[in-house]
Amino acid sequence: MRLIGDHPLSDLLKTMFNKSVKKVVKEVQTGEDFGFGSDEERGEGYDYELEDEENEAEEDVKPNECDQELFDQLIQLREQRILLEENRSELKKTMEVMKKEMATLVKKEKVISNALAATEN
Repeated sequence: MRLIGDHPLSDLLKTMFNKSVKKVVKEVQTGEDFGFGSDEERGEGYDYELEDEENEAEEDVKPNECDQELFDQLIQLREQRILLEENRSELKKTMEVMKKEMATLVKKEKVISNALAATEN
C-alpha cells in the first residue's frame, strides 16, 4: 500500500482497505425496459456493505487526522479490490465447469473412437 506509506494512521487505513464487504444490488428506476443485456445497462447499480454488522457504523467514517483525498482513494481502491476478487471467483467457477465439460468430451471421444475402430475391423 504505497498510497499510505508512513502515514500515522497506516494500520487503521490498511484495516479499512482489507475490510470484508458484501455487494448489495440497488435497483434504479428507469421508467422503461429498453431491452439492455447487462445489469449496468438496465440501470441497476451496486453498493457495498460491511459483513460485520457490529462494525457497520464504521464503514466509511473518515478519521479526523486523515486527508479526504487519501480516504476517498482508499475507498475507491477497496471497491476495485472487491470487484477483482469477485471476478477471480467467477473465473475459477467457470474454469471448473470447463474442466468438467472437457473431461466429459474426452470420455465421449474415447467411446466414439472405440466404436469407430470396432466398425472398421
